[in-house]
Amino acid sequence: MSGSQPRAPAGFDEAHSLFNEALAIFCEIGADPNVLETKIRTAECLVIEGRHKEALAILRPLLAEPGPSRAALERLTGIAIVQSGSKAAKARPYFEASLESARTAHDRYELALTLRAIAETNGETSDEADAILEHLGVIAIPRIPLP
Repeated sequence: MSGSQPRAPAGFDEAHSLFNEALAIFCEIGADPNVLETKIRTAECLVIEGRHKEALAILRPLLAEPGPSRAALERLTGIAIVQSGSKAAKARPYFEASLESARTAHDRYELALTLRAIAETNGETSDEADAILEHLGVIAIPRIPLP
């Protein structure tokens, strides 16, 4: 994408408002796993919006810490890197780490999302991702804007 970031539609504005409210509550009560999950979902929302700079600002510090949700963190980082205009090869290590984490955790949903992200960044489709999502009963996933 070019220099300016897209303006969030009203639905995204509401989502960010709710994420901020949840984050404040989870921080206040010390619910660290929920804090992490809320930050990841906020970054995912930003990626779906094409706001890669803001997504990376959230994701990079989370990547520096060991913990759960590695598959999602790595996948979203890879997508945001591609959205920034970098070649898919620069995102590849993040996608590979996401695949490894998803397989280790037996997380078929994250595996499918990562396989789909890899395919889409290369202008392709993934029959394997589609089969997993169909098996899981997933009807649709958001379309991620890519350059």
